[in-house]
Amino acid sequence: MGRQTFVTAGPDASRVRIEFQPLPASEDHPFGFAWGALGLWLGDTLVWNEGDDGEEKPVQWSWVNLLEGLGRVWPWLTLEESYPIPIHPEHPGKLDYELSKRWDGMSESQRDDEEDLIFDFNQCHNLALLVRGVNLPRVMVVREGQEVVFWSPMRPLPVRIPFTEFVRVFEQFGDMLNHLLLDSTEDLAILARRRWGERASKVREYKFKVSLRHEDPEVRALVEAREARADLTAANDDIYADDEVRAAARMTAKKFTAKDRLLVLQAIQNISRRQTPGLDKVSQEAPDVTEQSSYGFVQGYELARWFRQYMELGTGFVDPVPILNEWGVELVDIKVDPEISAVAVWGRLHGPGVILNSKKNSRASGINGYRATLAHEICHLIFDRQRSLPVADVMGGLGPQFAEKRANAFAAEFLLPQSSAEEAVRSSDRLEQRFGVSRAIVHHQILNSYAAEQLKPAQVRELEAWARLRPGFPVVDG
Repeated sequence: MGRQTFVTAGPDASRVRIEFQPLPASEDHPFGFAWGALGLWLGDTLVWNEGDDGEEKPVQWSWVNLLEGLGRVWPWLTLEESYPIPIHPEHPGKLDYELSKRWDGMSESQRDDEEDLIFDFNQCHNLALLVRGVNLPRVMVVREGQEVVFWSPMRPLPVRIPFTEFVRVFEQFGDMLNHLLLDSTEDLAILARRRWGERASKVREYKFKVSLRHEDPEVRALVEAREARADLTAANDDIYADDEVRAAARMTAKKFTAKDRLLVLQAIQNISRRQTPGLDKVSQEAPDVTEQSSYGFVQGYELARWFRQYMELGTGFVDPVPILNEWGVELVDIKVDPEISAVAVWGRLHGPGVILNSKKNSRASGINGYRATLAHEICHLIFDRQRSLPVADVMGGLGPQFAEKRANAFAAEFLLPQSSAEEAVRSSDRLEQRFGVSRAIVHHQILNSYAAEQLKPAQVRELEAWARLRPGFPVVDG
């Protein structure tokens, strides 16, 4: 067998590539352990490399443990989309930073418990830990809806690929290793092949028996009762996909009461499936802003500017409600914990729809926050339905933070374009009233427009003091 290449689709800078050259059996490379020279590229960076001084040299080793490990952790790689404790790093490379912040001042016993959970998480999501006997750089792999994020300290930014591409490429690679071990009588090779062959059944077991194991009994009962219905069988044919209710149950943080979580899930159940050709057309014509920048906030700004131009909205005040009504997106009102501001729903059984929390002190309870929340969800509906998010977005839950930052920036730019902020600052307009946005958005958009360069330090201090008096809910995070 010659050198094999397994590569995901897309631009070179955002692809994952595996190259494998089998090594012939010898004293150094005994038969039956899948020896070979393996190179793993994230974008243009060879992250598993034996070379020195910039030389690219794939790693020569036995890869039987990698096959065994992939088969063993496949359910977690393909189904686990959140972290085991309530943190929300933008990508796996920021996990250590978020942990240090969370653990600072925490009691020793609670920290020990959480360290155990993070240890288990790393054992399932760090590919380097699957390979025994050789020291390889970390390669973290975490699913985020319809994308999989790869991160390694060998490069500054993560790589994001479609989930379907991850499954295709890594199954092809695993099948190749499995083929190399067909005739091996070594116990480890037999175990590796068994693990790999059982991965689909283990995914089903994890999905239906393990993933909701620690869920509130009432929530688990609601989800399991739905899945017992015959008309949901087809929706569960894809072992890697969730229906809308199960996805929302997973993405709603456990810190909320079972009562509130049940209200959210029941509201989703009551949203009917509907056709939205106008929204679908916008989604199809939206530019792929992921090719323009690796930063979520930049992507959000660019998408909002395109959307305003596409909808011929100019640069003035906009109201998201008529846009959503014209598309046929259902809007539903509920009252739950104020930290849950909204839930966007789409999928094979429900939606598209947006559930808004009108309870006092929720972001969506005031008119400005209501509009900002809807603008945020518009971004998800036009861009993320087929990309980052699976079938639901729970604002206040455990959704992917990269997609959230993109939607936050979209909402700020959509409601108050930086170009309008710049013009208004020069003419001393009151942007808060004119555009119907919070002072936090005004503050952010001014300081991120070219007008900021013209402000004197005293004017910046005055702007910040004004924003602090009645900030409202911020839209852009970080």
